[in-house]
Amino acid sequence: MITKAWWTTRRRFIAVAVVATLLSVGGILIAALWSKDAGDGGRGGALAVALSFLVLFLSRAYGSQAYTILTEGASDLENALTQLRDDRAGKSKPAYEAKVDALVTKADIEATAQSTQNRYLAFSSVVGTIAWGFGDTAAGWFL
Repeated sequence: MITKAWWTTRRRFIAVAVVATLLSVGGILIAALWSKDAGDGGRGGALAVALSFLVLFLSRAYGSQAYTILTEGASDLENALTQLRDDRAGKSKPAYEAKVDALVTKADIEATAQSTQNRYLAFSSVVGTIAWGFGDTAAGWFL
């Protein structure tokens, strides 16, 4: 059974890339072996591109999360730094340092996830687009 810890962001996008590749190749093979119409060879690629777009648009909103971190987090951070400057005893310093570290870590995690998404969705989109555009030619080789 697949657990939530196993199903990481990277593995989700790998799965999308694999499914997009299977759709692209499958569309060519179905056109060549089943429909016997080379013109149908690009349909799997069209589905792969549609899947890539669907995943892209339904993914977590990395940009808005980064914006929220930078705007709302920046306001909280500015208040914290002001309080630190006013706090001569320095009692609250470790808590605010932890908050700054948490904000930086969150931004880094979001950037890493965005980079992972970009790589795998770019791959699946390119594979799908090539199959969509040239699937009829590839299917024609089998006919």
